[in-house]
Amino acid sequence: MGWEEHPDSDVDSSPHSSISDGWSPDSPCYPEQKASQEDIERQNTKSSMHALAYYNKKHATTCRVLDGAKTKSGCLLCKEGEHPTHGFRNGLHEYKPRPLRPRSGKARHTGSRTRSRLTVLRWRQRSSAHALSFEENQGGYDRVRPGFERRRMVPLLPDLIDKAQGAFVEGSYAWTWLSSQICWRHHGMHHLNFIFYISVNGNTHGFFKSRRGLRQGDLMAPTLFIFCIEYLSSESGDLRSLAGCEVLQERNKRREGDGEEMAQLPNLDNAPIILTSIRDQSQKELMIILKNVRGQKCLVIDPKLSGSLSLIVQSSILKELGAELRHLTSEPIQTDCTKIVYLVRAQLGLMKSICSDIHNDSSKGIQREYFLYFVPRRAVVCEKVLEEEKVHHLLTIGEYPLYLLPLDEDVLSFELDTACREFTVDGDTTSLWHIAKAIHKLECSFGVIPNVRAKGKASVRVADILYRMQDEEPVNITDVVVPEINTLILIDREVDMVTPMCSQLTYEGLMDEFLGINNGAVEVDSSIMGAQQEGKKMKVPLNSSDKLFKEIRDQNFEVVGQVLRQRATSMKQDYNEMQTTNQTVSELKDFVKKLNSLPEMTRHIHLAQHLNKFTSKPSFLGRLDMEHTIVESESYDICFEYIEEMIHKQEPLVNVLRILILFSITNSGLPKKNYDYLRRELLHSYGFEHIATLNNLEKAGLFRKQESKSNWITIKRALQLIVEDTDTANPRDISYVFSGYAPLSIRLVQHAIRSGW
Repeated sequence: MGWEEHPDSDVDSSPHSSISDGWSPDSPCYPEQKASQEDIERQNTKSSMHALAYYNKKHATTCRVLDGAKTKSGCLLCKEGEHPTHGFRNGLHEYKPRPLRPRSGKARHTGSRTRSRLTVLRWRQRSSAHALSFEENQGGYDRVRPGFERRRMVPLLPDLIDKAQGAFVEGSYAWTWLSSQICWRHHGMHHLNFIFYISVNGNTHGFFKSRRGLRQGDLMAPTLFIFCIEYLSSESGDLRSLAGCEVLQERNKRREGDGEEMAQLPNLDNAPIILTSIRDQSQKELMIILKNVRGQKCLVIDPKLSGSLSLIVQSSILKELGAELRHLTSEPIQTDCTKIVYLVRAQLGLMKSICSDIHNDSSKGIQREYFLYFVPRRAVVCEKVLEEEKVHHLLTIGEYPLYLLPLDEDVLSFELDTACREFTVDGDTTSLWHIAKAIHKLECSFGVIPNVRAKGKASVRVADILYRMQDEEPVNITDVVVPEINTLILIDREVDMVTPMCSQLTYEGLMDEFLGINNGAVEVDSSIMGAQQEGKKMKVPLNSSDKLFKEIRDQNFEVVGQVLRQRATSMKQDYNEMQTTNQTVSELKDFVKKLNSLPEMTRHIHLAQHLNKFTSKPSFLGRLDMEHTIVESESYDICFEYIEEMIHKQEPLVNVLRILILFSITNSGLPKKNYDYLRRELLHSYGFEHIATLNNLEKAGLFRKQESKSNWITIKRALQLIVEDTDTANPRDISYVFSGYAPLSIRLVQHAIRSGW
């Protein structure tokens, strides 16, 4: 397929090259017997096959091997139940035996081989549908030129992968490289082996060995070729180790100019409520802001908002609206645009950077229009700073009400990472209004929530603000008879400060523990993912769109290794069976489906191996044992000595503070003598600049002097926070997440659902 065979070329001696229903030297009419005209027409008809080879009588079923179960009933190529003749007259380029003519005499030879009886039928104008899809000619063979893939496969690409990146779509990343390769006649066998090898292993090395190639008579070759090309094209962004591959070099060049790589948009189709409406509304509001600023503009984004916006809209859409993307920094903005749009949080430090940009332009005599949009709402104190800097009159100020962000199909985030500190340490209650406003927006889409339960001072205040908003701005949804959300449970973070101080032992939990998950993605060194480029970072999306991650994200890390090992072994066995036995179309289809999950499996094997380096360290295992000892309220002296030893070893301050806070909370503080000693040792070991940190921890009640007897033992027993003999492989209780400790906040939710509090 894709390599022309001229009438004078030799016949391939491969065992796959024979045409079972075609003519051969052993045929009764060749060369001694004369054939009738009826025999000639019948034989010519039987020798004509459709390029993609309908392997059974229900050709549409076979065609679906290209894109799994997505295709509707009927033929893939023409999207109808029958083959209209016009569907193949323009673009089919196939081989068939030369029309037989009654003759006698000896056969012509070239060397020791018989001259081929295959001839090229260029752009057949009279190909009947019956001839092209003849069912009895399954042993026959014909080839397809590259033009067929380009013309006949383009309609299939939206069902196969992203239409904009299809390998056979002109202008795609793979197009230049692919078009230069497939025109080589003798490159075919090696080309397909190479691509199939990469597609299966996800790299240039692996235990799957490809020996398929493009063989004459192999009816699977065209389908396999197209599948491999499309697969490589769609996955080329993750195969970073293929440094020498021109496809990846071209794609990476294009990506370098795109600024920061945006995270993958999570798939929200399976969400319990229609979260896509929230994302679509946020996207629409942002696009309205940009459309109102006509012409080319430079969109300057608060770096803290960059990840959040990547989960709302793709950078390509912003560029289509004429926006250059920049991050707000202390450095002057480098752009030729005459219109600057700032998208920032209401932070005083950011106002200083904006004022600096405007003053810098004024000093250089550059005249521009400036637009400032606060997220999620404007603040008077920020505008006061702009007035003091004498730039307020130069700005058009507005709001971008981004209160809720769908991180995944079952997670909504307020994106208020400093709310706990602001409320407990600074006494700032602004975040409480933002939370209530976000919930009220949720009610505007899904109806008023009838049951609201709150635990903690901040949660009670949020509930009060929410009720006031419902009175001032009544929710008017005529279509919603019954609210889609029945119960809302609000819990203060300070109600359960034990849980965040413990180490999670699930796959996703450990990923966040050691690598840090931000905006549904983790950023790692490319070498961790098997790439050859040292020092470069790459983002790995982690959400429910990844089916394998969805399955293993909440499993104990010990179980994850077993699951990945079983998957790899199973796929290897399936591949070996493909090599040794003849597979049916249905079995081939199942195998292709399994191949789709191979990049995901390879990705998570790399991540699991990297995590194992941390979890196998004695320091981590010792910290886990100490966490369980503290939570179970055993041996105060041993715990105190362990913390003292961590300080003297100068282990990472965050690890020391987490153990120290856990120890302080479960004991309602530390005796004055121990408190003063540990505080002094911390400052001596890590520096006196951390005195503000210790003061803030004391103000928040996380590390303080003991004033009363601890009630942790009573809480632990009443809520059954410690569970013995937890089965991590088949968990029945939430305690498996921490290998025996059930989070206090989860137990409160369970009790609230059952009987309330």
